Amino acid sequence: GGFFDFNRGRPGKRGLVPPFPPILERLVANLVKRGFIDASLNPDSCIINSYAPGDCIPPHTDHAAYARPILTLSLLGEEPILVGRSFRSTRACAWEPIVGRSVTLPRRSLLLLGGNSGSVAKHCVSACAGPRVSITLRRQPPEDWRPDASELIGGETHKKRKPLSGSAKRRKKREKLLTRRTEPSRRT
Repeated sequence: GGFFDFNRGRPGKRGLVPPFPPILERLVANLVKRGFIDASLNPDSCIINSYAPGDCIPPHTDHAAYARPILTLSLLGEEPILVGRSFRSTRACAWEPIVGRSVTLPRRSLLLLGGNSGSVAKHCVSACAGPRVSITLRRQPPEDWRPDASELIGGETHKKRKPLSGSAKRRKKREKLLTRRTEPSRRT
């Protein structure tokens, strides 16, 4: 097995996580037997999340190094997942799609994120109404996988700048307006 390094935003080193326990092996075998997933997917990475009321998952796209589809089995509570290109925050830990849709995930439902829904669109779960458990299964990148140079912090091609927050954008705009007002006008 392997793990996802949230500090670096990419898959971590393989072999640091033990193989699936028998109960997860049986779950995957059952999903294959019932035709929900192809045997060639063979997931080897699992995230089990337990949510209390009010917990959420912010909008994100799973790292491209993981094979698609990514599977999420929903247990306990019934919650909607939002899938789309952009979201608006409505309050702390709550979003609504600007470009996208809400899909209800009933108890014991299986969501497969593949194609555009797994590679292009973001997904999130707003504050849960009650307890929820989800099991996410995915295939780790191949053992010889290495991050792209653009993902390496301090790498030569790493030129991404962190986007400004709303308050930083407003501050920058105010400063620009003040600079314009205090500059002497030029007449030609």
